[in-house]
Amino acid sequence: MNRVLRLMIAGAVAAAFPLAAAQAQILVEPDAVGTYAMALDETAVSMQVREAGDGMFEAAVSVSSEGEMVFERTYDEMFSLFQAPVLKLVEMDASNDAPELFVSRYSGGAHCCNLVSIVAEGGDGKWTEIEVGAFDGDPAANYPHDVTGDGIAEIITLDNGFLYAFASYAGSFAPTIVLALRDGAIADVTGEPEYEYVLRSAIRNMGAMPDEGETRNSWLAAHAAMQLRLGEEDPFALADNDFDPEPDWGMTFCKDEGTEAYDCPENRIGRTAFPVALRQFLSERGYME
Repeated sequence: MNRVLRLMIAGAVAAAFPLAAAQAQILVEPDAVGTYAMALDETAVSMQVREAGDGMFEAAVSVSSEGEMVFERTYDEMFSLFQAPVLKLVEMDASNDAPELFVSRYSGGAHCCNLVSIVAEGGDGKWTEIEVGAFDGDPAANYPHDVTGDGIAEIITLDNGFLYAFASYAGSFAPTIVLALRDGAIADVTGEPEYEYVLRSAIRNMGAMPDEGETRNSWLAAHAAMQLRLGEEDPFALADNDFDPEPDWGMTFCKDEGTEAYDCPENRIGRTAFPVALRQFLSERGYME
């Protein structure tokens, strides 16, 4: 169910926040061995996808700016062409004069992961690859979008730390977050006023609160997180009053300091009420600052 929600959010973002006319983007999604190329302004990208023996593949990516090679990397140990990098040239950082190269790679494994990075020109003129993180779901959920119409694209995605926090993967909900590249560094800009409508749209797309169980508590956790980012007067109004008291997922701890709950003797396991566990979790994730 949560995977469907993520795809719905990605689709809603693409429909609700169309790219500005000046926001040129070129996408390469390789599906076969061969050479792929794209260019935007004075920046050109080439990727050669090739067999690497023993049924493996690799992808050699190079970036040139004004005719000069500025970045090269070979992404290897790919067991399938499905793991070949998805590339997108897009303007993401106003602090330099060149567009950025968005890179998304599938790592393999259940419920995981798109490894997202951005190749960008730094203030010193050198091009480096900036790691954004590992994100669950379809790569399209993380494609950059210019949501404010200022010609600079942001990444709208979900806070993956909420998956498994209060429910199983299938029953988990996660709050939408907005990531931007500013002065060569990734910044979480979700709480800035210009992105308020992104969060309000995400809340509407969550649908109705589940009737009961762990999924209900996970929904409430994601809802409270976005209410906090919106600066609502009582962000915990629903979470404190409508949680399901029966599930204990995310609310157990070991009374023996330094021991995780899953390694704890049964007679040493304690339980925290959902409102307390939620506040502790959100504090650890930086939502209570």
